[in-house]
Amino acid sequence: MISKHGREFASMAELRRYERNKGEYMESKGKWTPGPWKVYHEGGSMGSGGHWGVEMKSSEPCFPSITVAIMSQRENARMNATLIAAAPEMAEALQEIAERADSMAQEADENSEAHAAFIRIRDDAMSALRKARGEER
Repeated sequence: MISKHGREFASMAELRRYERNKGEYMESKGKWTPGPWKVYHEGGSMGSGGHWGVEMKSSEPCFPSITVAIMSQRENARMNATLIAAAPEMAEALQEIAERADSMAQEADENSEAHAAFIRIRDDAMSALRKARGEER
């Protein structure tokens, strides 16, 4: 075992991967409003008028819910609201995918197709999380 950065690494290869990615795959927790979020529709009928929104429950007694996003009533407004409401869970899933892919890459032969595939999966998941945090476009 190798101790560095306040962590234990099974091999130099694992340490190098960690340093190459600056530990990002292990430490990239979102700074967004925590979920769960839910979709709502307000004003007008479901087909016309009003707007779609996404809200979360609040811990403040005088504000039972907080609006996270509002979409004007358009063709894709409901689906956009649904996608936004799922964002916290998707971010958690991507984080877990990145961590598991990194773990699987460490177990695979470094010259194998499996190793390369796990690294691509980890890097793609981390890229999506960086976009979600506003660090990458």
